[in-house]
Amino acid sequence: MEILNDIPEEKYLEIDEFLAYIGIYDDEARLKAYLDHLRKLDLNGKIIVEAGAGFGFMTKEIAKMGAKRIYAVESNKLTFKVLSAKVKHIKTIRPINTKIEDFRPNEPVDILVHEFYGSMLYDENLFSLERLKFSPKSVFPNGGELRVAVLNSADFVDPTVDRTVLQELKGVIVGDLFPEPELSDADFKYLVAEWHFGKGLRTYVLDLSDVEGDLLAFAVFIKHNDKTICTPIRCTNWSIGWTPRAGDRLVIEFEVSDDYSRTKMRWAK
Repeated sequence: MEILNDIPEEKYLEIDEFLAYIGIYDDEARLKAYLDHLRKLDLNGKIIVEAGAGFGFMTKEIAKMGAKRIYAVESNKLTFKVLSAKVKHIKTIRPINTKIEDFRPNEPVDILVHEFYGSMLYDENLFSLERLKFSPKSVFPNGGELRVAVLNSADFVDPTVDRTVLQELKGVIVGDLFPEPELSDADFKYLVAEWHFGKGLRTYVLDLSDVEGDLLAFAVFIKHNDKTICTPIRCTNWSIGWTPRAGDRLVIEFEVSDDYSRTKMRWAK
């Protein structure tokens, strides 16, 4: 979805973020995977904070699991209006319109639930969980990885994206360049970044000197207690990122500002 008329930049950013939730909720596999794992945690009688509660779909399901109280924290004002309307009849849910890093609950929190992963792992809001003003007893999910598959472009038959097109994309990571690739989670053999709640982010230089292939694919692996919940192969909410190979030593870094994180890629000598 895209906005087709000219509107003020501040309004554009607010609506663009609002529209993103529609695409998120189209991914039924993601919602099912999250809820299946949450049911294993026993939320009955617990105090829950949901960071980035969106339209409240998962919030309402958490309420059904017997949570004593749920603080549904959402910073986008338009999204918050929808959230409030959808959960107003559920007494255990308290909508909060603020950033999660500014939220201060007045009671101990058992579990913080979030979905702050970007397609490149740390390129959205994971960093905000390192700025919390409260200490939840646990976080779900509590980990994640950015992994790479090294492939041969000749194996991807596409009428438009051939080697001549790929040559012009060096230095650029493109999401869903090949929309329906025949890949599996096992193809993403190489770890370039990982995040664990309480430990933060760690990145690695990927040495491909002994690896054949002229095309790289990136995939985020959403994890909890080292068990994989979602990947772009299973859940369409996250894109596979593609870039042509331009060297043997790949470096992925992240630049964090107040509100977002940018992915930096370079090929080291």
